[in-house]
Amino acid sequence: MLKRLLVIILIICVSACSAQKTTTPAPIVTEETLSLIAQKTVAKLAADLGVGISEVSIDNIEPVNWPDACLGIVKQDQMCASVITPGYKVSMTAVGMQYIYRTNHDGSLIISEEKSTGEVPLIDPNFPNAVDASRQFLAELMSVKPITIKIIEFSARDWPDGCLGIAEEGISCIQVITPGYLVKLELDGQTFTLRTNTSGTLIKLDTTKPQPGSQDS
Repeated sequence: MLKRLLVIILIICVSACSAQKTTTPAPIVTEETLSLIAQKTVAKLAADLGVGISEVSIDNIEPVNWPDACLGIVKQDQMCASVITPGYKVSMTAVGMQYIYRTNHDGSLIISEEKSTGEVPLIDPNFPNAVDASRQFLAELMSVKPITIKIIEFSARDWPDGCLGIAEEGISCIQVITPGYLVKLELDGQTFTLRTNTSGTLIKLDTTKPQPGSQDS
């Protein structure tokens, strides 16, 4: 009886494994397919960055079976069919930074891995929200995409008042120490310094010039 039961379990396991294999086909990798995927992902990244196609280079293309129709990147309130979706993971370099995109088998669906976190490319998840918010702020100020702005460095600061130490004409400032950050960003070779509060709900462009022999305020 025990032997018969073991045989039945073995048959069930073999059948399950066989069924699973039939639902997870590997992407058909051909030179023509790789060329098509490369062209489409390069064009997509160039469009996202607002740069020329010649400024984007392919680092690696890897066949992948994604866990769902959303290529494993599910956004809030988005429905995804839970079906194995063959495709590719493409690594590219542009404007001195690396970007990773996911595609389906023919490149008709292309998703940036960075966009799964709210269009925050190449940001360490341990970075404070205020740091990313400062990049969004500068992007809107300069009318560019946030992805084109590089974070150079940031440091925690205690600003002397509610205006982050930057007084504006006609605006009164609460005289209370306000914790936040000093953030340095780079865009097109130019460095920008911004001040934020802790949450990033208040951000100001720092146009003050440090006095000789003094540190950044």
